[in-house]
Amino acid sequence: MQEKRTPVFQNEDGSWGHVTQTVNPLICTIEYSYNTGFPSKKEAEESYQKSQDAYSNQIQQLKKSRKICMRCSASSSSPIEDSLLRWVMISVPTRAK
Repeated sequence: MQEKRTPVFQNEDGSWGHVTQTVNPLICTIEYSYNTGFPSKKEAEESYQKSQDAYSNQIQQLKKSRKICMRCSASSSSPIEDSLLRWVMISVPTRAK
């Protein structure tokens, strides 16, 4: 049986970390990084949840600034949806007023 992948992980030194997603609004991409050094898994999970909340807010801000209609965009929860959202953001031009 294959082990489930999770964004929270334990480092070799025993500390905990998680994957972080952020939006780069200048080029409309989603960037991934690591946030490490947490003494417990619980702290890493709490930090991960905060980073996901911030990421969701960044996505919403970008959608508003690019005037992307909700039916055209994905509610991102996987790398495939992230790629689709990136494609939509780049492909859908904004109208000049």
